[in-house]
Amino acid sequence: MSRKRKTYLTIIGGGLLLFVGMLAWSIFGPSRAIVVSQETTFFVEPLTSDGRVDYARHLRELRNEGVTPQNNAAVPIVLATWPGKLELDQQRRLCESLGIDNVPTAGLTEIQDSPRHQQWITEWASAQWQVDLEDAATYDFNPDFYVSDATYYPWRREQIPPLAQWVDDQQPYLDRLHDLEGREYFYWPSKSQLQAKDFPLYEEDSDWPLRLRAAIRGLCLRVNMHIGEGDAASAWSDLKACWLICRIGPRAPSELDLTLRFALEAVVTIRTHYLLSSDHCDEALLTEIADFLQQLPPPTSAVDAADNSSRFASLEGAAYHPAQAIAGLEGQLEGWQKRLTHLPYDRNSTLQRINQSYDDVVAVLKIQDYQQFAAATSFWEEDAHVRFSSWSDKQALLAATLSQSARGVFIADMTYAGWANQGVKWKEKENRCRQEFRLLQVAVAIVQYKTIHGAYPAALDDLADVIEPELTQDLYYSGQPLVYQRRDLGFLLYSVYLGSTDNGGDSLTLDVIDGEWVAGNETGPFIEENLDLVVRYPMPNGLKLEKPLTKQELNHLFMPPAIEMPTAN
Repeated sequence: MSRKRKTYLTIIGGGLLLFVGMLAWSIFGPSRAIVVSQETTFFVEPLTSDGRVDYARHLRELRNEGVTPQNNAAVPIVLATWPGKLELDQQRRLCESLGIDNVPTAGLTEIQDSPRHQQWITEWASAQWQVDLEDAATYDFNPDFYVSDATYYPWRREQIPPLAQWVDDQQPYLDRLHDLEGREYFYWPSKSQLQAKDFPLYEEDSDWPLRLRAAIRGLCLRVNMHIGEGDAASAWSDLKACWLICRIGPRAPSELDLTLRFALEAVVTIRTHYLLSSDHCDEALLTEIADFLQQLPPPTSAVDAADNSSRFASLEGAAYHPAQAIAGLEGQLEGWQKRLTHLPYDRNSTLQRINQSYDDVVAVLKIQDYQQFAAATSFWEEDAHVRFSSWSDKQALLAATLSQSARGVFIADMTYAGWANQGVKWKEKENRCRQEFRLLQVAVAIVQYKTIHGAYPAALDDLADVIEPELTQDLYYSGQPLVYQRRDLGFLLYSVYLGSTDNGGDSLTLDVIDGEWVAGNETGPFIEENLDLVVRYPMPNGLKLEKPLTKQELNHLFMPPAIEMPTAN
């Protein structure tokens, strides 16, 4: 072999070896260090001592800016529901974080957590029905469940004396919740702060959801008692505290914030309807209710949640806790896609893809017109599906195999970028919350009109003197008014909801069909788009205090009858 040929072969062989080495480095080599920039980490400070973006600190500072013990709505809730489920050291850290100097000795005790009140209910019900409900062999009696209707419907002291005693015993703590008035911020320390241990943002939680639920449940029990006894002013006083709990939320709310506050607001909305439907409100009180509702801050924003806490949790997880995301894919992927998760990837590409996804979804969430939002949502979901399914293509998988940058995009699409999709669901809940609140405002105006004129209005146009005309428009059907009809003893008011089609007043909860209350919820293959958001006055009182069934009676009620098999002759 000539020297010249050997030289060529050496060059070619070296080139091939270099190519193979570069290819192997691209596939198996260490990933690129994270670049702190707006395109990747979204913001460049604050940083931890090792140079990482401190998302938790940024979120904490954002939520705590301008907050004092005097303007923080969390403080009266903490004091009223003390000590919650916190350990002693967590209680101390909570008080330090919120600037609470005088630590309370006790707070609200929910009725299911009070053995004393549970015993009173059992003894009272036993006496009412002349049975021994403490006989465990005969009865499986749940005191809290037995009086649970009182959390939904108006009731009177003489109907459930032990529950009235519970209300009296909790009065100091329920009254403390009225201190929410005049406060404009909400800051509650995170799980990391209370436990003095770092947790990823996507694992952050606290005991505040339990506290808020306890506060609303306790106030609503007393609201229902006030309504049942005709004390509209006291009922409204408690309802104001409930509304403030629902509406004074943190900056940069989390998914838990959104879910909980929307659920609580639905409960408070129904209680407010029961007050209005009771016919106990005079003109002055109705004016106060209308003014208060008009001045309430807006509901918790899906845009704020997606563009802040959700985005930060996704970026932090992708940048600094990638192993958890990869582990979560183990049971979801298979074949070559699963193998890709075991190769190094460029986290900068992952972060850029996540930011792109959040930028796109936030633009959709900012659309206020529902029909435009629905069209944009449909496009977004289709695009997200295309992005996700494109990774089943062989060419895309080959690109991800050869390039760490492509693998970074793949990891993003399989994990945290999908979190952005949740923003659409949050916005749908927010839209429903806004529409139900608007229905409540219109209902207040209708009752105001009746109080002044002695009869319900013939049409919503008659309300021009007591409500802004735009509030009578259906958010789900641009340019169209809410549906309103005078009905026997009251009225029917509803939004056409998701389908933008008038379904005749079939409520989402299926307790109103064709605009009339039904004895029991309808069952069947109902589609949400074929239902409406309905208000029907007067509202029925479904309080039931029936004789408890024995275990044997319950078995007969819920167990299907035995089938006798034919015997052979």
